[in-house]
Amino acid sequence: MGFDQAYRDLQQGVMAPIYLVHGPETFLRRQFVRELRRQLGVASDETSLNYQHFEGADAESIVMSCNTSTFDGKPRLIVAEEPIAFNQSIPNEEQHWLDYLEEPNLRNCLCIVLEKVDKRRRLYTRFKEHDDGVIVTCDKPSGANLRNWIKETLKHYGKTINREALRMLAQYEGPLGVLDRELDKIRMYVGDRDEISPRDIAQVIALPQEQNIFKLVDAIGLGNASQAVGTLDAMLTQGADPLMILGMVARQIRILWQVKYEHERGQGERAMAKMLNQHPFVVSKGVRQSRNFAQHELERALEYILLTDLGIKKGRWTPELGLQRLVTVLASRNLDLDSILERTAFEI
Repeated sequence: MGFDQAYRDLQQGVMAPIYLVHGPETFLRRQFVRELRRQLGVASDETSLNYQHFEGADAESIVMSCNTSTFDGKPRLIVAEEPIAFNQSIPNEEQHWLDYLEEPNLRNCLCIVLEKVDKRRRLYTRFKEHDDGVIVTCDKPSGANLRNWIKETLKHYGKTINREALRMLAQYEGPLGVLDRELDKIRMYVGDRDEISPRDIAQVIALPQEQNIFKLVDAIGLGNASQAVGTLDAMLTQGADPLMILGMVARQIRILWQVKYEHERGQGERAMAKMLNQHPFVVSKGVRQSRNFAQHELERALEYILLTDLGIKKGRWTPELGLQRLVTVLASRNLDLDSILERTAFEI
C-alpha cells in the first residue's frame, strides 16, 4: 500500500495490528510512526509504559515485548527499526518472526520500520500474506503527488500557495524532510499573510531550478549560446515547466536591470537589497551577472521576453520552442535585436 492511502486510513482511525513500513524516504517513515503514536495516545516521551522502541534488536526481545500487555489493558505500540532478519539470512531470528506472525498479539500494535527490505525472503512473503499485516511503501512523492503533499503540508500551517509558487517548489529534488523544514521557514517568513507567492520562495530558499536559472543567465550574459541552450534542455528534460522557466528568466533579467541601474548610481549591495526587497544573495549574484550586460541589452531582453510570452499565449509557437528562440537570441550577442523584435512582433 502506498504511504498516502495508509496514512489517510490511519488518520481516519483505521488501524492494523501489524505494519511493515519501508522505503527510502526517512521523513515519511517517521511521519507514519508519529501518527501511530497519536492515534494510540502514546506519550511523546520514551518512558511511556505503552510504548517501546527497538533499533537493530534481536527478534526474541521484540517478540517478547509484543506479547506483553499493560496493566490497564490499553494497547501498546512496539516500534522495531531495522530488524536484521528482514534482510539477512539468520535462521533463528527469522523463525522467531515467523512464529509470531503465526500467532500475533492483536491487542498491541507492532510497527516494523526498514529503509530497505529483501522482497525475495520468505519472511517478507509471509508478512505480505498475513491477514492482519499492512505493508506501507514510503517512496518520495513526485509530480501531482508531491504537489498535493506540499499543499496539504501548507494547509496544516494555515497557508495556501499560488500555482506558479507551487510549480517552483515541485521542482525540489532533495529529501522530503529538508523540504518540510523549508516550508516551515516560508511559513514563518510570510507571517500573517495567507497565500505564499514565488517571491516568498525566492526570498527564503534556493531551489535547484533557481540555481539552473543563474547558470542559464550566466551563459546568456557571456554570449555562450550552446551552453545556454544546453542548460535549458537539461531543465526541460528534468521536467521543469516551460512557463515557469520563462517566468524565472523574466524575473532574473528584471532583477539584473534594477541592480545594474542602482549600482551605477552608486548604491551598495546592502542598500539595494533593502530597497529592492530582495535577499542579499540575490542582489550579490545580480551585481556580478549584470556586468555581462549593457543597460539597453537588459531592456531589449525584457521586451523580447514579453513578445515571447505573447507568442506562446497566442499559439504562435509551443512553450518549448518559444523558450529556445528566446535563449538563442539573448545569448547570440552579435544579432541585431531591433530587427528581431520587429520581425517577431510582425509574426505575432
